[in-house]
Amino acid sequence: MLMTTSLFMLIGTLLLAGGTVHGGRAIFGRPCSGRRRNALRIGALVLLGCDLRLMMTDQDTIGFAIILWVGAFGLSTIATALICTVLNQRNASRSAAAQASFRPQHSAVRSGSRSLSHAPRHSAEPQR
Repeated sequence: MLMTTSLFMLIGTLLLAGGTVHGGRAIFGRPCSGRRRNALRIGALVLLGCDLRLMMTDQDTIGFAIILWVGAFGLSTIATALICTVLNQRNASRSAAAQASFRPQHSAVRSGSRSLSHAPRHSAEPQR
């Protein structure tokens, strides 16, 4: 039963993180719409509520179950933060590699015998 509740807890915190702008971008690779973020948050709260209910029925006292649930939620939140950090770094390295492969190569443009870098400069002072 403990494995089931910890799995529900981890999935719930991942859904809760996916319901934020930054977490949604890290998990899904792109920002989510407002409606999707709300649906993820509601799903996470329902799943976390079911997990708390399972934990309460499994333990003898409700107070001990709540203390265990809060501790498990803290560990699950730390695991979710690590997962989001790893996914965010992976997405950032992929986008940097994609941008580097599509970056055009600049070549020196010459006009006749003079290059554009030696073109005459105009002064900033107005002429009278």
